[in-house]
Amino acid sequence: MTAEGSRAGLSAVALAKADDGVAKRDTARALATAAADLGRELGLATTLFQIAIALGGVCLVVKKRWLWYASLALGALAAVQPLKVLLLR
Repeated sequence: MTAEGSRAGLSAVALAKADDGVAKRDTARALATAAADLGRELGLATTLFQIAIALGGVCLVVKKRWLWYASLALGALAAVQPLKVLLLR
């Protein structure tokens, strides 16, 4: 059965309600996709923060100054990532 065939017996009010439901569904789907993309980008910042913290902890044990600077650089990059995502979208 085709879509037009299934709609043949419906009243104009029922068709309008169905079309409204489809429009709401499409809007909700677009919003959900946008939110998922935003979450993916912000997840990168979380990962970078975790790596920076881990490097900072390792730096305390091995006493390497370059590792401390690498940890600071990664932390700075992680702090910039959410700003980039939120301001440039």
